[in-house]
Amino acid sequence: GTNRQQSYLLQAIPEIGPARAKLLLDTFGSPFGVASATIEDLQMVGGIGESAATKIHQVFHSPNPAMK
Repeated sequence: GTNRQQSYLLQAIPEIGPARAKLLLDTFGSPFGVASATIEDLQMVGGIGESAATKIHQVFHSPNPAMK
């Protein structure tokens, strides 16, 4: 279903496995919600440290046009 697809999308990010993907979706509601979150917001999610939060944020805010 849609939740599984959203989870797979987030799991493509380095350091994000199924458990962290579920936490992120539970907290922010969707990959768009995760993409809109600040590094500080991401770090407030249990199990997401500074390193993972920074990587997540970089994926969604990279200047690489292929990621848009």
